[in-house]
Amino acid sequence: MCAGGFSCRGKRQKGNEGIKKEIIEELSSIHQRFRGWRSLRKLQSKRLRKVRGFFWPVIRKRVLEKAVELYMKGNFRNSYFTGQSPEVEVLKESGYLHLAKILVLGEASRN
Repeated sequence: MCAGGFSCRGKRQKGNEGIKKEIIEELSSIHQRFRGWRSLRKLQSKRLRKVRGFFWPVIRKRVLEKAVELYMKGNFRNSYFTGQSPEVEVLKESGYLHLAKILVLGEASRN
């Protein structure tokens, strides 16, 4: 509510239209810079399609498998252990993820 209990809608809409014009001007300048939205999309898709390596994706997967394996071995005799796979946060907090990373990288360097 504005002063005197009157609505301020008219004032806000004028301000919004000014903002809309500024946004349209910015978008048109971006459009001109990239010579159209299609070329902008191509540029974005090239950024998204980075070449994945061969080493780290395999190592990450193996580290997670090894950490779960170590967790299962460590908690097998615990009476509260249900046999469910732990979440990644649990593996990080308990140190199994770090230990698995060291072991897997050691295996990879030997091979």
